[in-house]
Amino acid sequence: MPHSGIKTMLTLMLAGLLIVSSLTGCTKKEQPPSTSSPGQTSSGQNSTKPETNDDSQAAPEKDASSNARNKVLQEFESLRAKKAETREWIAFFDQHLTSLPQEDADQLMQKLLTFYEEDLPKVQEQFAEETVAKALSALEWPITEKGLEQIQDNAVKTKIKAVLAGGYKLETAEGMVFPVVDYGALKKYNASLSEKMQQYIGLLALESDKKMASDGGLVISWDELAKRTIAFEKFFKAYPGTPEANRAKELYYSSYLSAYLYGLDNTPIFDFDTFKLTDEAKASYEKTVKAYPDTTTAEVVQGFLDVLKKTKWQVFRKADGQQTDIPEVKEYRDRVFAGHK
Repeated sequence: MPHSGIKTMLTLMLAGLLIVSSLTGCTKKEQPPSTSSPGQTSSGQNSTKPETNDDSQAAPEKDASSNARNKVLQEFESLRAKKAETREWIAFFDQHLTSLPQEDADQLMQKLLTFYEEDLPKVQEQFAEETVAKALSALEWPITEKGLEQIQDNAVKTKIKAVLAGGYKLETAEGMVFPVVDYGALKKYNASLSEKMQQYIGLLALESDKKMASDGGLVISWDELAKRTIAFEKFFKAYPGTPEANRAKELYYSSYLSAYLYGLDNTPIFDFDTFKLTDEAKASYEKTVKAYPDTTTAEVVQGFLDVLKKTKWQVFRKADGQQTDIPEVKEYRDRVFAGHK
């Protein structure tokens, strides 16, 4: 399975479609118990105080809260209708998300993530334009706000700053500088979101905070790759059937487990000369099996080790000077990823 560093990088940056429906409940404050008998004042004298209707008193407040909520949601839909830029979305979230019920906040976050998926290819095309690419390539990496000020073309500088203000950050691979979604920055909204949505954003942030691969090779350790693989597995098992879990499961197989069992072009799991499993990969596999028992990942890795042991740790064989599949190794990996490619 070929793995291009930039392709893997950009694939991991795209967020999946989400449909969130977490439910929250409203509770009514209890009144403190009275120390007087019914019909008596605190001094013991009878009283004919008229009864008050708590529901009727709460109704105006409830209506006002509902009206405020509806106004915010209508404003959000207007924002979407006018095809606002991402920086306008972020400004809206900063101002209004804390005022909404958790269910609404989750749904708006889902729409933001979907918007990022649609918007990312467009802004990456903008950064591929010659004037933008040339301006960025002339700056020292990592590119800072101070560095951006060195760009002489004001139109280019304004375009780059507008994108970054919308929750993107700059990454580099294979000599190119391009924007990716800064999922870690979305954690500032955690207080308004459900536990599920917080965890999902956390998973996406693993990659945007520290990318897994660059230039066709791993930039994290095999053990860290295993840890991320396990994190995705735990999430989709914790929230089965939800759109977030489905997307996490997709990334688990297509990106993380795939990279763990196949390696990448410039970080293979086998030695280029002997085609045998590398000591580093083998040590990580054995550690994963022990560290994460009762997980699908550990089961799959143990099965892979069992197959490789029978082939004397050969991942491939050399035939006529060419890398050739070993049937049992190929069949095992194909079986693991069947239906998940």
